[in-house]
Amino acid sequence: MHVLVISGPRASGKTSLCISVFHVAKTHNIICQGCIGLSERGDGMQPYRIQLVDLTSGDTYLAAQRPKDRKDIPFDFCPESFAHIRENCIRSLDQTTQEIKIQTAQSKTLYIIDETGPLGHERNKGHLEFLKVVLDSALADALVLTVRADLQGVLLSILKKHDIPTADIHLLEIDKQFSMDAQKAASFFIETI
Repeated sequence: MHVLVISGPRASGKTSLCISVFHVAKTHNIICQGCIGLSERGDGMQPYRIQLVDLTSGDTYLAAQRPKDRKDIPFDFCPESFAHIRENCIRSLDQTTQEIKIQTAQSKTLYIIDETGPLGHERNKGHLEFLKVVLDSALADALVLTVRADLQGVLLSILKKHDIPTADIHLLEIDKQFSMDAQKAASFFIETI
């Protein structure tokens, strides 16, 4: 499994790059599953509402919210939204992907998990369990993950614990690259799947 880890600080464009990767993958007839988190931000770019877009169904679910411009108040999370996304993708791992791979050996499957950050690593909520399910499956050809720079080391250790060879992990630190360079690197990753 090839893994692209998109790392960078808050509001650096990680999700926007995930959306671009999704569109590029679709043009290459790569099956895309997983989720992308869309944040609504107030003054100072502080998120106050996070929606999860299920790439399998196209449905959107409220993931977390707090009062606008009140970063002192913790998010109120909706664990059922994360569970729904995870369960939908697990079902697709068990059914759709197997059927497609049997029908055409040329089909590739890409999982996108946007923001494997503080929810999973600090509070044991969010996408961490979903990530482990995808890593344990043998059906995904590639995986795209986003993580804040300060949690990059934790994510890389999880990948190594799941026996992902270092050579198959591609780290894209977007805070150190121009956006065009990041787009080119992401497109190149898709072409190597």
